[in-house]
Amino acid sequence: MANSIENIGTYMTNLVDEVMVHESKTQDLVNAGMFVSDDFVMKGWVKVAEILLGGLGWYLRANHQEVAGANSSNYADYNGNNGTGLRDGYPINSSSLTWTLYRLRYDRATQFKIDYIDNEEAAGIQLGKLEKTFLDRELIPEVDATRFSILTDNTNISLGNRVENETIAANTIVAKFNSSFTWLFEHGVPEQDQIIYINPTIMELIRNTTELTKFLTQENYKSADGLDFTVQKYANRKIIEVPSDRFFTNVVLGDNGYSAGTSSYRINFMVVDKLCASAIVKLQTVKQFGVDVVQDFDGYKVNFHLYHDIIVPHNKVVGIYASISGTLANTLVRTVAIASQAGDLQNLTKITGVWTQPAGTYYSQIVVKDTAFTEEIGATITPDANITSDGLVVTLNQQFTPTGTTIYVALLDDKGVCVAKSRSAIAVTKHA
Repeated sequence: MANSIENIGTYMTNLVDEVMVHESKTQDLVNAGMFVSDDFVMKGWVKVAEILLGGLGWYLRANHQEVAGANSSNYADYNGNNGTGLRDGYPINSSSLTWTLYRLRYDRATQFKIDYIDNEEAAGIQLGKLEKTFLDRELIPEVDATRFSILTDNTNISLGNRVENETIAANTIVAKFNSSFTWLFEHGVPEQDQIIYINPTIMELIRNTTELTKFLTQENYKSADGLDFTVQKYANRKIIEVPSDRFFTNVVLGDNGYSAGTSSYRINFMVVDKLCASAIVKLQTVKQFGVDVVQDFDGYKVNFHLYHDIIVPHNKVVGIYASISGTLANTLVRTVAIASQAGDLQNLTKITGVWTQPAGTYYSQIVVKDTAFTEEIGATITPDANITSDGLVVTLNQQFTPTGTTIYVALLDDKGVCVAKSRSAIAVTKHA
């Protein structure tokens, strides 16, 4: 267990400096397209029915001549002439119902240990705020990122509902939306349940576009719990803006949250019929164990456990349309931004602030190098106190000497695992 808890001392305040976060962006998909209960077969599995049907044929009136173009073999012979008489009535067609078994794939959990004294010295804030803070800053973003990644996995270039390496210029976004609507319409997807998910850059294009003046509307919405808010819509479809750090393809899940991989790309926008996918949460528990229960140390344990998936049946993949950017997402996810100031002597600099995306990622060490870190997120980095080779460990406001005017930064957790890093050089301010 590694804790870093600052003693509140003799002061008391009600102000907690919390990282700003966004709520879940995929809540509309939770159980929206529930097809069969997850209790149908066994725990942790979902069975979904796929139905295929033949179409209409010609109705042949009794004792009339056969209709041109009708396949006589599809009709019953009501005259009983050993198959040689007139074919009467309804054409006989085929149907099938098959079951596809889906297993819930994402069984994610974590545990926090909080020493009793640490919690007391932190004025009880750590234990009291832990649950909500973790849900907002870690669990919800990971679940959103996982769901969007799976939705894009169900699109296909050959099918036509996936466009890759797409750059959307100013005053073209509405045309892109309309193309997706046309594709969905041609594949039988009704518009009333479609949702447009977009990244912040695309949202800016919408706000600035001159393609339209009246089709982007705002609608007042009142939720079941009485919360009033405004929903933006285009062509009667709700628009939901998604932070870039949870809106990309090929999500990578590790032991310390989620990240984007080397083959992850930003999603420009998606249009999703909420009935085509069912976001299933089988288990979501938060358990707190007090000092009277915990045996191995004097303090508290908090367990978080989430068992979930999002299911897109075979026949429903046409309800998703995705525009994928050519920009790698790992430049936006698990990245580092810093503030620097000149040091006290020539060529010295110091880092005065560190921020991560997603915000609030826990780290215990700041490592700086003159060159890029080759290790990826989730890999172990072993600093050697040399800024030119494996990296120098620094603390906030500690003065050090970079070789040039730029550095690369990696953040490590208690085990030396990289949880965030800069993908490009960061300029620093040095003493002249």
